[in-house]
Amino acid sequence: MKLKLVLIFLFCLFNMILNSITYEIKQDGTSDFTTIQAGINIANTFDTLLVYPGTYYENINYNSKDIIITSLYEQTQNPDYIRDTIIDGNQSGSCIIISQNSYSNTAIMGFTIRNGSGRICSDDGDTSGGGIDLHQAYLTIKDCIIMKNKATIGGGICSRF
Repeated sequence: MKLKLVLIFLFCLFNMILNSITYEIKQDGTSDFTTIQAGINIANTFDTLLVYPGTYYENINYNSKDIIITSLYEQTQNPDYIRDTIIDGNQSGSCIIISQNSYSNTAIMGFTIRNGSGRICSDDGDTSGGGIDLHQAYLTIKDCIIMKNKATIGGGICSRF
């Protein structure tokens, strides 16, 4: 019986990976979405958001989804894409929030993450994770510049389990 459950689980996992979708994010309207958050809202587990260069003034929330968000750097290895693909929190909260995801394939790759101010994490007004705020979550951060963020706890990154 245990073997059957393991096989069913593996089959479902394999099927999800095979059916994953890559969505393109471009600000000029010539792609699937113009904002990263719009792509996140539609994406399912194992999907990828491929973000083209530009400054995205957003505070994105992965909404507990296990997805990959990447710039063109991962395809080209051109470091200009890291500098030219920016998530700017506009000093209005954490640039990126990830809470309670369950797979370790969740990733952010090839971005500059800047100008986050954190999210309120206590009754006395403390803020956490200006750039990236993780709460009971897994995240791979690869080839990113995290700069000019501020928070009471973890200006660049705060991770709590």
